[in-house]
Amino acid sequence: MATALQVKPSPSFHGIAMAALSARETARQPEPLGEMVAVTAGSQLYRQEDDATFLYKVIEGTVRAFTFTTEGRRQVNGFHFSGDAFGSGQSGCYRSSAEAITDCILVRYRCQQLSGSAQFLLDIALAEISAAEEQILLLGRTSACAKVAAFLLHLAERDGQEALAGMTVSIPMTRYDIADFLGLSAESVSRCFTKLKQKGLIEMDAPDAVTLVDPDALSDLPRWF
Repeated sequence: MATALQVKPSPSFHGIAMAALSARETARQPEPLGEMVAVTAGSQLYRQEDDATFLYKVIEGTVRAFTFTTEGRRQVNGFHFSGDAFGSGQSGCYRSSAEAITDCILVRYRCQQLSGSAQFLLDIALAEISAAEEQILLLGRTSACAKVAAFLLHLAERDGQEALAGMTVSIPMTRYDIADFLGLSAESVSRCFTKLKQKGLIEMDAPDAVTLVDPDALSDLPRWF
């Protein structure tokens, strides 16, 4: 069960935040000043249709964004990792809910103070469009296992990395999160992990990590797989 957001501003986070942010900044426009906050795993940052008060940027940890359908089914819209900004609204309200999957360190920016930060807001919008396109491509895969394989490669290739044999991919989200992201059941996701392992395409040393054995085969699974 999600808990309320617990904000813990602390000057000790300043050095961590500045180092992480400066590595990702562009020279075009300074990033607006935000407040460092620490949240525990399971904390809810905001709810769908709440007033959009803050934008967020992940320094450490993982956040999931999700909505509920009219039938009450949860749809995970995306996962936010270190360096990702999220939380843009529509008509002054959040379009989705957001929860911390792990303990997180975030920077939050008050929306009212961002009127002069056009480039920063544009970067967030473009990132969210890109994430939506990635999800569409994943959902377009023909089989459940192909979707799971593409999801693993997507995690491996974050930040422009190349998915290589022997690479260990961290999976902080649950099988239920993955299922709600890919439009599958949690049972189907678990079966696909097992099948990919049995076929020698991945190794699973722990529930939250996968080692890629054959990335090329993962990216080109046949329809019947």
